Formats: sequence, C-alpha cells, structure tokens
Amino acid sequence: MIEESFEDGYISKQDAGYFNKRWSIFLYKQFLILMEDFKKDHEINFAKLKAIFPEDLEVLDIADYLGEQQFSHIRKRILDLGNDAIRNFENDIRKIV
Repeated sequence: MIEESFEDGYISKQDAGYFNKRWSIFLYKQFLILMEDFKKDHEINFAKLKAIFPEDLEVLDIADYLGEQQFSHIRKRILDLGNDAIRNFENDIRKIV
C-alpha cells in the first residue's frame, strides 16, 4: 500500500499521517532516552558530591533538583507534548484538500 503511493513521487494523506505519527513517536522516545541518561549522570555526580562532602548530606539532598517526582513530571510532559504534536498534525492534514 505505502510503496504504491510513491510511484508518482507523492504520498497520500493517510500515508503522511502514518509517517508523521511513526517519526513523532520515535522522536519523543529518543527524548525519553536522553532524559534517562541525564538522570543517571545526575545521580552519579550527586553520589560523588555526597562521598566528598558527607557532612553536608542534608544540603546536598535539598540541592538535588532531579528526584523521582521531577523526573516523572518531565517524562509526562515529553509524552504529552509528543501526543499533542501528533494530534495537531492529524488535525492539520485533515484540512488538506
């Protein structure tokens, strides 16, 4: 089905919607992977600080800005924004004649 629409160099609205959704999902999955990498690096670096400054653990805990709650919030925002982008594209593509 998809290959047939490429014969004349164009793709159908349906195929455009399919490709947009597929690549949008790919993009926000990559953002989630980057966030997980960032969180891991953050945890490693805070562990190093806690090892160097064991007498200041309370202050370091206060300074730790990327806890589970914040990470979950950012993860949810990435998913929400990705889904919004897909919905907006689908709405726009319906308007094409």
